[in-house]
Amino acid sequence: ALGLLATPSEFPQILIPALVLSAVLIFVARPIAVWLCMLPFDFRSRETAFTSWVGLRGAVSILLAILPGLAGIENGSFYFNVVFVMVLVSLLVQGWTLAPAAKLLKMSLPSEQGLVDRVELELRGATEMELVGYKIHPDSAIAKGERIPRWARPVMVIRDGLSYSVHTIGPLQANDQVYLFASARRIRLLDQIYASPWDEMTAESDIQFRVKGATKMADLVRQYGLEDVDASEGVTAGQFLERSFNGSPVVGDRVSIGEVDIVVCSLDDAGGVGTVGIVIGEEDPGAGALAADLLRKGASGIAGLVRRPKAVAGSPSENLPAKDSGEAP
Repeated sequence: ALGLLATPSEFPQILIPALVLSAVLIFVARPIAVWLCMLPFDFRSRETAFTSWVGLRGAVSILLAILPGLAGIENGSFYFNVVFVMVLVSLLVQGWTLAPAAKLLKMSLPSEQGLVDRVELELRGATEMELVGYKIHPDSAIAKGERIPRWARPVMVIRDGLSYSVHTIGPLQANDQVYLFASARRIRLLDQIYASPWDEMTAESDIQFRVKGATKMADLVRQYGLEDVDASEGVTAGQFLERSFNGSPVVGDRVSIGEVDIVVCSLDDAGGVGTVGIVIGEEDPGAGALAADLLRKGASGIAGLVRRPKAVAGSPSENLPAKDSGEAP
């Protein structure tokens, strides 16, 4: 009903100032205000960024914009129309991008049907492991035939009320219940593998840096302070991963070295490691690093759209992702 007070015929005159104010409010004023308010409470940069993005303007803003007109202030209608357009811009820009923003900032939750059970185990030493169970999502990567990284392979599978070993049950299917041991910092990755619909945007979403497989392992050791690693002269990151997995790495396989994970991101035509990912713990990267990461991902996404080849009619099967050959994961 408040929208009936707007005057659409006057919108062209106030469109430019309204858009400029909307941009300042969305990208400058609100992020700064949210950051200052949340600073004492030790929120992570991703949480602060997401909170600043979901601040949708609505009925309250429009209601307050009525006051200048009711008070008889000159140009009251102008102020109301500007605020009305700003509310529309906020709803369109922030409202329609809420789900992608949550996914980009790693703030989205998996489907409720995925996580079945989660038990924290107290083991000797500093190791903190959890026993987690999932009901495989029908649209997950695993249900669609993608191979499971070694670190994410279950120790037990329940199908139709019967328990099986992962080595005897064959390919996993939708609605299978799987149980495995994992560290707390890998639970989110397991959510993406078993409990979430497969999406290219979430694949390997925790990778912070990527390097070529030909990068010298000695360089990574120096850069990230890795310990107890074979960094002899000439050993590459790709060779290190290939040796770690007996010459048959799978995309998603990872080796943990302290707080750093070395991940197989892609394979070359010969089956060797083509691209290596680096994951550094779960520490908050800070606002600057987060902004740089978001800009890098945005630029990468735009470049991918520009370079994306057109599909060739008549051979749709060639465009599908490779499926598991049917062997046990």
